Amino acid sequence: MQHRDRGASDCRRTTEANGHRTVAEGGPVKPVRPNIVWIVLDHLILHSRIHGSAYPRLSTIDRLATEGVEFTRALSVCPICTPARASMLSGVYPHRHGLLQNTGAAIGRSDFLPSTPLYNTRLADVGYRCAYFGKWHCGDRLVAADYGFDGWSDRDYGYPYALREYAEYLNRNQLPDPEVDLEWHYSAANPVGRVPLRPGFKGPRAHMAAGVLVSPERTHETRFVVESACDWIHEHAAGEDPFCIRVDPWGPHHPYFVPEERAGTIDPATLDPYPSFGHSLADRPRHHREYRDEIHGSVPFRGWNEWAWLVARAYEHAEYADATIGWVIDSLDAIGIADQTVVIVTADHGDALASNGGLIDKDSMMVEETMRIPLVIRAPDFAEPGSVCAVPVTNMDIVPTLYRIAGADVDDRCDGTDLLAIASGAAHRDHVMCEHHGHTIDAYQRYIRAGDLVYVAHNGDSDELYDLASDPYQLANRIDDAAMSSTLVEMQRRLASEMHQFGDTQSPYATALLNRLGHR
Repeated sequence: MQHRDRGASDCRRTTEANGHRTVAEGGPVKPVRPNIVWIVLDHLILHSRIHGSAYPRLSTIDRLATEGVEFTRALSVCPICTPARASMLSGVYPHRHGLLQNTGAAIGRSDFLPSTPLYNTRLADVGYRCAYFGKWHCGDRLVAADYGFDGWSDRDYGYPYALREYAEYLNRNQLPDPEVDLEWHYSAANPVGRVPLRPGFKGPRAHMAAGVLVSPERTHETRFVVESACDWIHEHAAGEDPFCIRVDPWGPHHPYFVPEERAGTIDPATLDPYPSFGHSLADRPRHHREYRDEIHGSVPFRGWNEWAWLVARAYEHAEYADATIGWVIDSLDAIGIADQTVVIVTADHGDALASNGGLIDKDSMMVEETMRIPLVIRAPDFAEPGSVCAVPVTNMDIVPTLYRIAGADVDDRCDGTDLLAIASGAAHRDHVMCEHHGHTIDAYQRYIRAGDLVYVAHNGDSDELYDLASDPYQLANRIDDAAMSSTLVEMQRRLASEMHQFGDTQSPYATALLNRLGHR
């Protein structure tokens, strides 16, 4: 683990007394078990942190990275919403919890089995009060409250602007109904003008849209989620029991709707073409090209100049979401509990916008743009400020990390590993497996990353092998490169070993893949 350049830290000695940790200089008493604020952004475009691009500027994540530990090779355990979110609730791989595709899909289940323990149950056992505000997307029938969380969420993907809690929020704050100046929609070649967002924004692929919120900024769903969470924190900060709260905005997932104050803060003319924007995908799996062709056959954009404005809107949306979650961090300071609260910020997955041949959304691709996520932890007494960990990890690893922070026993059924142990070197890892079961299509894949090497195994399609050190945008699939033959064999061996270790051997897809790899 490395450390950023920073000023001398103020490390105050602590002493233990009567089950509490006290600041040696006579500061406020704080519980041994800290509060936990866990923020999950949705579908975050991360070009600035993957490749060092100028945008999006993520000031809140930047701040937390200097105040805590940043995992610079953090990955989505499965780069679509439901499987990743279910793994962040259960701490196990999708092939074990069974929510394999987004809710409403044809394969896998749509709600957790009653026998699947979620992290709030174990935290409640050691005295934590757990809350959940925002996007759930882990059940067609059940929501967070059905599993014992305080707060609110919605079934399936959810639609925040139609929620009863949102209507109450508008009334309480004397806000008008939300309205957007719709600039583009997947099903319309031309701008369609002002559109109300209540009771629902409809249309084929309704999420594939962009525009400017013309009602007050406080009517934006991200602000609504954040204010709801801040209110709950204020109510429970003085309680005897520690709390753990999830804060899950729907943004910056498309539709890329940004408040008027943010619109135009990024000039599309200043954006260079994304390096893989014009990729032919000729050396890629077939389903990559099929999805690219579907997108290009439906959107009116052709050259980069016609795409750049949409990329700018996505960046503006990401910057707005990042800035708004900063309110939660600021509220901890205002209440005076920042030094006794662990803060975790991550995302469920990335965004493939304008990458890999010119895409919208993510489809079933396990590429850097969909796989890479932010993961920062500010943990007083657990992690040194400014630390950097380059070990490959996933958002599933957050669950056992919660158990460590809360002083709970790690569930032996948990597939993840404590991130703080990885960062300190107490737990060893040099590679990690991720998985995909397809997004609206049959695209079974297994992914393994070791350092800068990535191997993706496909059933019924061609495999992928990349060396990100020399090819960060994955412009050359080296699966048939003789110079990489020994690397391929080793990555296949590692993948097969991981599949066996985590019981990923039972489905017909897994059996077929292991047979093909020669590791039954």
